[in-house]
Amino acid sequence: MSLQQGNYTVVNSCIGTNQLSAYATGFKNNDLLANKKDFELTGGQTYFFYVDMAETGQSNLKQVTVESAMQLLKNKRYQSHQISRVVPNCPTPVALKAQAIPMVMPVNIPTPVLAEKITIDLEVLFETDKAIVRQDYYSKIVELAEFMTQYPNTVATIEGHTDSRGSDDYNQSLSQRRVNAVQKVLIEKFNIAAERVNAIGYGELQPRASNDSAEGRQLNRRVIAIVEERLITK
Repeated sequence: MSLQQGNYTVVNSCIGTNQLSAYATGFKNNDLLANKKDFELTGGQTYFFYVDMAETGQSNLKQVTVESAMQLLKNKRYQSHQISRVVPNCPTPVALKAQAIPMVMPVNIPTPVLAEKITIDLEVLFETDKAIVRQDYYSKIVELAEFMTQYPNTVATIEGHTDSRGSDDYNQSLSQRRVNAVQKVLIEKFNIAAERVNAIGYGELQPRASNDSAEGRQLNRRVIAIVEERLITK
C-alpha cells in the first residue's frame, strides 16, 4: 500500500504469519521483502504498526501497543490506501470443531480531527450568466467530498466571488446561484449531508486581484471551500 507521511490507514490481514516490510517511495526495488519482519497475528484482533522513515530511505517498522497507537493517531489523517503488487495468499480456511472463542473487544480508532481550517480552490468555471456545474469540473468537488469524508466532523462553507463587471446586486445574485449549484452537487452527487455544507455568494465584494485587467478579473471569478471542524454546542 502507498501511505503518505503523517497519515494512517487500515487493512485486513491473514491469520498466522504475516511478512511486513516498508520502503520509501523512490528507494524501493523489486525485492519488496528484503527487510521483512514476521508477525504472528491471530483472528478477531486489531494490531498497530508504526513506520519511521529516514531521509535516506531507510525504514523501521515496529509493532506498537494500543496505548502508544492512540497517542500516535492524534491529529492524524485517515488515508484511503492503494494496494499494488500484493498477491493474496491467505490459506483456505479449514473447518474446525466448534470451540469457545474468547470475545475480543474492538479497538476504537479516534475520529480524525482537522487541526486548523483549510481553503480549497474548487476551480469550477461557469459559462457567462450561467449557474450550472458541468461534469468536467466535478474532479475538484470530488476531492472536497473525499476530504470531508475523511474528516467526518467537519463542515464546509462554499464561497462564490465574481469580478466587478455588472451591478452589485446582479453579481451577488449570480455568485449565490453558483455556490448553490456547487452545494447541490456535493449533497446529491457525493452524499455529503446537507447540514455540513453552507453556501454564501459574495459577488464582487472580496476581490483578490485588480479588476482593471482580464487576468485580474479571471482571478476574481472563483469558487472556494473553507473546511473546518464543526463546533460542538452543549
